[in-house]
Amino acid sequence: TDIVCPMYAPVESLVEYGSTVQDRPLILCEYAHAMGNSVGNLQDYWDAIEASDHLQGGCIWDWVDQGIEKRTEDGRTYWGYGGDFDDDPNDGNFCINGLVLPDRSITPKLLEVKKVYGNIGFESVDPLRGEFEIRNQHGFLNLNNHRFFWFLEEDGRVIEEGEMESVSMRAGEAQRMLVPFKVPDPRPGSEYWIRFSVRLNEAMDWAPAGYETDAAQFQLPLIREYVTERVNRLPELSLAREGEKTIISTRDFEIRFDETSGCIASWIAGGIPLLESGPEPCFWRAPTDNDFGNGMDGRCLAWRLANSNRRLVSWNVHRTKRSVIRLESVFELPDVSSRHRTVYTVLGSGDIAIDNILEVSDADLPEIPRFGMRMRLPDRVTDAEWLGRGPHENYCDRKTSAFIGRHAMPVQELFVPYISPQENGTRTDVRWAALTDEEGKGLMAVGEPTISFSALRYTVEDLTQDRRGSMHTVDLKERNFVEFIVDHMQMGVGGDNSWGARPHPQYTIPAGDMSYRFWLRPLTGGENPDRVSRRRFEGFE
Repeated sequence: TDIVCPMYAPVESLVEYGSTVQDRPLILCEYAHAMGNSVGNLQDYWDAIEASDHLQGGCIWDWVDQGIEKRTEDGRTYWGYGGDFDDDPNDGNFCINGLVLPDRSITPKLLEVKKVYGNIGFESVDPLRGEFEIRNQHGFLNLNNHRFFWFLEEDGRVIEEGEMESVSMRAGEAQRMLVPFKVPDPRPGSEYWIRFSVRLNEAMDWAPAGYETDAAQFQLPLIREYVTERVNRLPELSLAREGEKTIISTRDFEIRFDETSGCIASWIAGGIPLLESGPEPCFWRAPTDNDFGNGMDGRCLAWRLANSNRRLVSWNVHRTKRSVIRLESVFELPDVSSRHRTVYTVLGSGDIAIDNILEVSDADLPEIPRFGMRMRLPDRVTDAEWLGRGPHENYCDRKTSAFIGRHAMPVQELFVPYISPQENGTRTDVRWAALTDEEGKGLMAVGEPTISFSALRYTVEDLTQDRRGSMHTVDLKERNFVEFIVDHMQMGVGGDNSWGARPHPQYTIPAGDMSYRFWLRPLTGGENPDRVSRRRFEGFE
């Protein structure tokens, strides 16, 4: 039988092909070009493929970044590519397009492929009754060499777990199973999830016994509203002015706002500095290889300039209650003919609610790479902990493999060393993120309801290249601070190809009016992050 083998066909064409009766299957001989921070919307491809008998799959290009080890004059190693060997002409870093690095180390892209390519499917039928459906999507194998474990999680913590009875299911079959967990009495503000882990019972030629082949996660519909505190019970705030600084304080903290920049100049709580500068609006991300390929670096240049050329046009301070002070900065963004407002609501508890508001007046503006705020944290910050998707890097169009959980790792490990520097390290659907020193002192960002974040020792400018492949990771120099970016959203990384395809429309940010709120909360050591993240207040608006 003849087989249709297109290259880099978009999802829409697959859906069209699979929607009518065909006499030949379709195989993508190449797709999901894996160059740099890529392999976005892979789940969208496979939703289409698995919905049709006429779509057979595809071959990701490529398996490995084809770099060759080189050394700098001072002995540091890096991966070389086109142009690094006195070769001309060359194609730059275009052979750096694999799922694994040149030394075969794993990247977040590969973890996404593993999850999407999994051969055991799960579907939620009646989650509160513990009823789920399993589908054996293997071509030939029975599932009797697999063990099925389940975990009931509360805000990322396992509160009950078990193992299902042996599952014997032939290829192509499906059956329902009951997970015998006890439905919890929900805590105020908590979220509950059922997670499945499928592991090999016996070793195979390619993996040891106990290796996890498949996994899934489902949220339970259990909701109880947060318990709120009344702001009139919080300590009274002192308000003072010193030169061009507005100073808000209690005996436990002091926040200084710079009236010329409209941002926080310093924040001290528990006797330690929490913040060096910011937050300030951020609309730009360091272009990925795919971004360069579709011209984002030029098309969206106005959004790169918008923040650096912003002009503060007004600064207002207003005490609304004895324990609440509201400050508002208004910026003109001439490069995008727009206006930006930041509203800080400082409470006597030391919490700050931050409203990030964009007002766009030009309907012809290009899409926005990101809508967020960035700030600088002191160099002593070493550790990150968050409740959200992880533990590995994920984006709005590449997060199927990153489950909601409570994750922790050194800040140093949030960085993903793509061979040529670009946007990296973001985590999405985050409820809260805490960045602290070795004593647990630092700053927490809490979403309302969620945020995305990154925390790197490089700035957006450090990671922004003049052109694709013009820098190597070895060219980066770590800063003596951590750049903490709290986004409402960042556009997807895409990956249909690396020479023109953009992120899919549902993963882009059209220019328009938008706003979001998040909270910054001090951690002075010893606090329970869960408890701090749950604080909710009434009467502060």
